[in-house]
Amino acid sequence: MGCAAKNAKIVAISLGSLQQLITLKAVPQSAVALIVSTKNDVMSQGVDIQLRILQTLVSLITNFPSIHGELLVEGSLVCFKLQDSRIAVVSSTATATLRQLVMFIFEKIVKRATVLRSCLMRCFRTVAPKRWGFVSKMHSLSSKTSVSSQTQTNPIS
Repeated sequence: MGCAAKNAKIVAISLGSLQQLITLKAVPQSAVALIVSTKNDVMSQGVDIQLRILQTLVSLITNFPSIHGELLVEGSLVCFKLQDSRIAVVSSTATATLRQLVMFIFEKIVKRATVLRSCLMRCFRTVAPKRWGFVSKMHSLSSKTSVSSQTQTNPIS
């Protein structure tokens, strides 16, 4: 509501309050899409507003790990747009924010892949009959792969 105002001071106060609410996790998941789309609307209101948007965006994405798909793309798009700013502080902050978001996204992917791998290994251990030797072969292949990848050296160095 405050972000819809055309007054930059009201928008700045609203974004600051919104960031605090996001940090305290007092924002419902259903409001996240509206928050991201509102950031696009107020992006052109000035340097202070643009910097607040970037701060709020980081809080939003890191505190709501369920953000994915279109919302994540839209949030990243805000960073890309602000990265093209002619104002150096906005451009450099947007670049740093984008880098932080990409690192957060890839860390989330690695965590999910690790969880999936451990679930699959548990499933193979409990479901596959041991008399076929399938589980022991999978386990030995898994341990050989991890040992061989640790013992390989870089031929360039």
